[in-house]
Amino acid sequence: MSEPAAGSEKASGSGPRPTMRYRIADALRAQIVAGDFAPGEELPSMRDLAEQWQVVPNTVAAAFDVLNTEGLIMTAAGHRARVATGRPRTRPSREVTQRLKELRATEAGIKAAQARISELAGRRRALIAGLHESGMTYADIGVAAGITRIRLSQIVAAGLDEKPAATGRAAAR
Repeated sequence: MSEPAAGSEKASGSGPRPTMRYRIADALRAQIVAGDFAPGEELPSMRDLAEQWQVVPNTVAAAFDVLNTEGLIMTAAGHRARVATGRPRTRPSREVTQRLKELRATEAGIKAAQARISELAGRRRALIAGLHESGMTYADIGVAAGITRIRLSQIVAAGLDEKPAATGRAAAR
């Protein structure tokens, strides 16, 4: 059984293996990130890298295309590749971009729902306070509002089941 070619997609029994252009790009990326090449510094020539990696120069050019797309290097016809001086640029895939739009829409919907919940909770608190001020006990309010017995017992246990002191209109009755 023969060993797969260096640029093949599969290694025998070990799952997918990256093509040579990606292996070269990964190695150069690691060197750039480690600081072996300073921003603006020229990379070795395609011919030198092709000899080092025992590949044709077009494979090195493909690796340079990968790094150029990532914004790690700058290439220009007739000039050697240089390490980029700015921040690397990355473009998310269409799938990622679409998912981000969906997440932002979901987030906006959640924020709107939270605002509505806060508004309704404030109205509920105001209504309960108004009913309590009019003389209703919290237990009566709970029964009228359909609050469960468990919640009602929590209210009673908290000592909130007492009628308020008669003030205002309630005192006049």
